Amino acid sequence: DRIVAVEAVNAPADFMGGRLLIGKAARVSAERLADSATSMKAVALS
Repeated sequence: DRIVAVEAVNAPADFMGGRLLIGKAARVSAERLADSATSMKAVALS
C-alpha cells in the first residue's frame, strides 16, 4: 500500500519521513507503519 497522508503530533522527523515516502510513492506494509517503535524517518531511509 502507498502512503497518501501523514499526521504527526510533535514528531517533526516522522512527518518529514512520511513526506519522503509520499514523494517516492513508496510501498510500506501496514504492520511496519503500525509499529510505534519504528520511526517514519527510519522507514523512509530504508
